[in-house]
Amino acid sequence: MTGVEETLQDLERALNAPGLMPRYADGCARLLKQLRRPVRIGVFGVDAHRRESLLEALIGMELLPDSEIWPTVEIGYGAEASTHATLPDGSKLTARALPDAVLLAQGPVLLQVSAPLDTLKQMSFLCPAAGPAAAEQRTALAWAASRTDISLWCTGQFGPSEQAIWTQAPAQLKNHAYLIVAGRSAKMPDGLGQAGQGFDDVIALSESMQAPDRAETLRTRLKAHIDAARQEDVDAARMLLHRCALPPAPEVAARASDPSRDSDGYPGVAGMTAAASDADLAVLSEPCLYLKRRARNLAETLDWADETEDDWAPDVLTHCNETAQGLLDRTFVWPEDNPLAVGMRDMISEAAEMAVLLQVEGGRAQAEDAAVLLCQLRTEFESGLARPGAVC
Repeated sequence: MTGVEETLQDLERALNAPGLMPRYADGCARLLKQLRRPVRIGVFGVDAHRRESLLEALIGMELLPDSEIWPTVEIGYGAEASTHATLPDGSKLTARALPDAVLLAQGPVLLQVSAPLDTLKQMSFLCPAAGPAAAEQRTALAWAASRTDISLWCTGQFGPSEQAIWTQAPAQLKNHAYLIVAGRSAKMPDGLGQAGQGFDDVIALSESMQAPDRAETLRTRLKAHIDAARQEDVDAARMLLHRCALPPAPEVAARASDPSRDSDGYPGVAGMTAAASDADLAVLSEPCLYLKRRARNLAETLDWADETEDDWAPDVLTHCNETAQGLLDRTFVWPEDNPLAVGMRDMISEAAEMAVLLQVEGGRAQAEDAAVLLCQLRTEFESGLARPGAVC
């Protein structure tokens, strides 16, 4: 994973830049927050004991001793142990310690716990209280959706009733989700069907494994997933910063004074265009025309959209994703020894990844960003191909 610190600095600089559009400011602030905080992991399932045992295994300690019924628990890193408890009447208690029997006897509905554990520097955990009833599970999942980055559904066999619950879970929980199968056999459940499409992977934790080994196996898998998710956030931030047209930092501006290099100090489109031949332009002009055809009228589509309805957003996101993929498909036949084609291919690949991320997030703001992405691709093509004889 690369570029996190540099990206954080650039996001802060963008937020302090005068005249930044509110939409871009919101995006920069959101990504800055995501990159700074530990990844939030939600632990779910119809079996309370199973999900609570998994949580304690992941953090490496017994969290609520002598407690048969857990309230909803959030646990994150703190330099010293502390607990903030919310009681049924809405009142709150604070203790500079982990939850104890005296506190639990008061029947808290929410415990927010901090502990000085290394695991919690990378991951925070949420374990909602919910019984096996479908209605309780749906309520808990809906509440947790905006508070979760990675979902863990704990199960023994993931039968039809659990599959039905997960199928109806908020889509946001399924963006990054694991099915954790813990039990005697610990294998992929039969008849998973469409419900299994809501998981990135299935992790089997057999009872034959020692408890520390099971926890370490899961932590290792989560670490790899977290690194990949962090890189997605960095890529999204770099694309957003590009759309903001943020002035380069002084040290970058110095490198950019070389006209043969782009704003990151690498050979750029401007330098490559000067060396482009008529044959290069013949290769690239058809994808450019394709992009113009696909991008035409998208702005009008957004203008005509009913401000009170969201029905148009999925269509726009699908259109933009398909357009980016269509461009990417065309690059596969481009020559590998042509600097202009290589530069354009990298740019299109990044744009295609961003289009996928925007479609996964969904929503009107993401649809508008996807439309802007296509317009910027068109601008890049026209800039890269703008030379006598080029038609774009």
